[in-house]
Amino acid sequence: MVNYIQAGDFLLSCTVLTSGNNYYKIKHLFNLLNLGCVNQSTFFGIQANYICPEIVNFWCASQQKKILDEIRGRKLILLGDGQNDSPGHSAQYLNYNLIDPESGYLVVYDVVDKRQTKLNSNAMEMFGYTRSIKFLEEDKQDIQKIVTDGHIGMKSYMVNFNFP
Repeated sequence: MVNYIQAGDFLLSCTVLTSGNNYYKIKHLFNLLNLGCVNQSTFFGIQANYICPEIVNFWCASQQKKILDEIRGRKLILLGDGQNDSPGHSAQYLNYNLIDPESGYLVVYDVVDKRQTKLNSNAMEMFGYTRSIKFLEEDKQDIQKIVTDGHIGMKSYMVNFNFP
């Protein structure tokens, strides 16, 4: 048993999902063979809480590393913008993206939760921007210019830190 989940249920759920099979077909096969099978809610819970997040984490880490390795050494001009999950000042989440127009790659994709900015929706874009820039600087990327919208916080940041 791992995290209160039976190992057999976990392994069967992983195998069904990663092999491209369908839960309902596997359940039907197990019923025909008179075998016990992980129930539907457990299967989809394991899928949502364990399997899919790990697949996404692995894919994102490997893809982002490839992209960062490919653009390393170039003088980067990046396009940046944030998109809220809802209009107005009530947004809970913001996606901040930095795109390299030369390669067409999405270099940084950052999700900001309003709770990270002390519940201030207006501060989320600036938070995503600074965190994305810090990430690239820590990776030793040569950022020459960033093209972004007219967010007042970013203008102030660029002036105060002599950013191009």
